[in-house]
Formats: sequence, structure tokens, C-alpha cells
Amino acid sequence: MPQASTARGVERAQSAASVRLRTPISRLVMPSARRFATSRFFETGPLYDAAYSLCDVSDRMQAAGVWHWPSVEVHLDALALILSGDCGRTAATDNLLSGLRAIRDRIPRLPDAAG
Repeated sequence: MPQASTARGVERAQSAASVRLRTPISRLVMPSARRFATSRFFETGPLYDAAYSLCDVSDRMQAAGVWHWPSVEVHLDALALILSGDCGRTAATDNLLSGLRAIRDRIPRLPDAAG
């Protein structure tokens, strides 16, 4: 995954989130987040974890019928920070991911499809 393309996607999502457009969120943030989530297949260190967390948070908020922009913005900022560090895993990125998990854990889980 070319890093420059990924960085541009994060910048576009950050820009859109910063003005909190009245665009359906699925058209605003999710295409970029879903693309970043494919980073698992590349050597991207913590980028995958942060992107997956954003997808999970977004899915949970949509299912609950609530939207919390600061949670999205924190995830987008985390993606930008991880990219600026060349996707390396460090103590700082581990702490960052821990914070993202805390945000995600405050939002109710999606109902189990099998249940």
C-alpha cells in the first residue's frame, strides 16, 4: 500500500471530519477507513490496528444510532501519527492503540449476528 496514497486518504478524512459535514458518515469516513483496514496485508505495523478500531467504532456508533465526532477525529489523528512514524511499532504507538481501544470499549458492541 503506497504510503503517500494512504496519507492523502487520512488527510481527506481529517479535513471532512474537521468541518463535520452533513454528509452521511458512510460516505465520509468509512471508505477511507475500510481501505486502511486492508493494511493488514502489508507491513504497516500499528496502522491496521488503528484503522480496524476506527471501522469498529464507526460500525458500533451507526448501529446504536449515535455519532460522536471526537472519537472519529482521535482515530484519524492516530492514523496520521502512525503514518508520520513510517508505521513503526513503538512504545508510543502501543500507548496510542491502548487509548483507541479505550474509546472503542466505551461504545456498546454490535449484536452478535448468530444470536
